[in-house]
Amino acid sequence: SSGINAEYGGDNATIPDNSTSSTNNTVPDTDLIKNHTYSNVTVPYTDPDRQSQQFQFRVSIALYIISMISFGGWIMFIMFGGIGLVAFPFDMIASYSRRPKAITLQQYTEKKIKIGARAGELLESAKAIKEKKRSSRKETRKDKRN
Repeated sequence: SSGINAEYGGDNATIPDNSTSSTNNTVPDTDLIKNHTYSNVTVPYTDPDRQSQQFQFRVSIALYIISMISFGGWIMFIMFGGIGLVAFPFDMIASYSRRPKAITLQQYTEKKIKIGARAGELLESAKAIKEKKRSSRKETRKDKRN
């Protein structure tokens, strides 16, 4: 009888094809299958004669879990990929409208003067704090160097 060959750890098992045989489509027990936990998976398919059929095979629990997580990942990829394709143009338009804009020479000069004045104030504050710190304790070698 024709069939589909599946390899399990070196042991070959044959799954009979439904189009030529009406036997149960399960993998026969082998030593590997007896020693591990397996789940039955039913897969529908359509043969060349357009008759809908199913075949069943055993997979390990680990493979079943990995397959289900992978399937869930594809579903999430499809959802978030679609959302991203819709959101991308809106994000580009928003980036363009919020881009930095050029300023005039007069605005630049005003900001430069304000920043310079603030820097001078901070420098004076730092010097005052340093003098206060020096006067409040005994001078050390490190203080003499600075």
